[in-house]
Amino acid sequence: MWLSLEPIVAALCEWGRRHATELDALERREEPPGPAAGDALGAARSGSARPA
Repeated sequence: MWLSLEPIVAALCEWGRRHATELDALERREEPPGPAAGDALGAARSGSARPA
């Protein structure tokens, strides 16, 4: 079974690495002024989100 899943897992890993690199580049280029009110994702990224 692993042989049939290996190309899919490899493609997902490659996509994840590429996506992370692109996000890092975007964050270095422009820091947002701050999370919008009610923006849970922005708050989580800035470290100001409180765990539920």
